[in-house]
Amino acid sequence: VSKRRLFWSTVLANLASYFLFFLFLSTQTYPSLLWKGNPKFVNRLLGRAALLENIQLQLEQQKDFYRQHGRFSSVINQDFARDLSQQLSRSLRSQVNQFYQFEWLAQVDYVVLKVKPREEGLNSYTAVVLVVKQQSRTIFVEGICQADQPSLEPPMIPKRLKQTVQCAEGSAPAQKWKF
Repeated sequence: VSKRRLFWSTVLANLASYFLFFLFLSTQTYPSLLWKGNPKFVNRLLGRAALLENIQLQLEQQKDFYRQHGRFSSVINQDFARDLSQQLSRSLRSQVNQFYQFEWLAQVDYVVLKVKPREEGLNSYTAVVLVVKQQSRTIFVEGICQADQPSLEPPMIPKRLKQTVQCAEGSAPAQKWKF
């Protein structure tokens, strides 16, 4: 290893250390720097992927509940809360819960999850699981729709179109990595 390369790697390591120290110090002095997230940052980088993963896990739990009980649940049970905490890291889960609230609407043959942002500048979502009886078996049709524009109100409930879900006007199928 050349002396020049060793010098620059030491300089970069020191700069990284100073940056982390400054970041730690600034959050101790001004906690709102990190705890009050920028909605655009949350929506683009952290929020969408974690939120959609959270929604998908909740839809899976609803399908499992339906298979066991023949109906959907209007609340998230404690077993699911433990499963969710194992599948999502604590920091991502707390970020999702910090910026969004979840509301279930359970009916006989479908369940809707409305995901509302707690502050302006974030997108809202509506997820649905529909039960389709075909002969002697049950098929689930599901989808997650995202409002086209940031909104405090989630999109209207999507409709079933054959074996897929069609999002209502003003919304589109949600994509994890869409920026």
